[in-house]
Amino acid sequence: MSENRRRVAAMHDSDLMGVFSMGAMNSLRLEALDLLDRSLAERKAMLLEGFVERQLSIDPPPIELLSQIGEDLHQRLMVLRQSHFDVRDNVLKTVRMDFGVDLSPLVPPNTLQNYHLLRLDDALGYLMLQNTRLTDEECAGLRKILQSSLDKATQLHQEMIMAEQLYDFVTDWVMGLHVMSVRHAWTSVSELDNRQTQ
Repeated sequence: MSENRRRVAAMHDSDLMGVFSMGAMNSLRLEALDLLDRSLAERKAMLLEGFVERQLSIDPPPIELLSQIGEDLHQRLMVLRQSHFDVRDNVLKTVRMDFGVDLSPLVPPNTLQNYHLLRLDDALGYLMLQNTRLTDEECAGLRKILQSSLDKATQLHQEMIMAEQLYDFVTDWVMGLHVMSVRHAWTSVSELDNRQTQ
């Protein structure tokens, strides 16, 4: 790599940080995480999207910060997916241990993403067929357990959809900014090389 290319690469790397110090980046990242929590709780993607759009208006845009926010979104998405799995898994264990019934044929692992769509009355009917000795009190307990589980699964599913949309939104911008940044860097290198050969 020529000296000019090394210099441009170093300039390019510092441009990625823009005017942000590490402290400022961490502060903005924490703000983004807070806005993510609010976006998920209030079901308003615009809260985090607005923050990202404000960062994009800075010249140059803080690619490193946006990349970190993308990573944070990916981590949150993985946590939400695991929580969604755990909700299903926990109710299967509870129903099996406390009521002696296997609910898994109604919610097999390959349809995990649809667990929240399980109809409560269908599940209760199935469970009562599997264990005809269930008392009215046990059926009422089962209804509460299943309803609570399905409500939580529905909430998690909605949060997963929003987190995935926000992740796509941020990573699309990051990829686009990386492409623009690389093009700019190579254009600068070419211009320097052309000036030296003249």
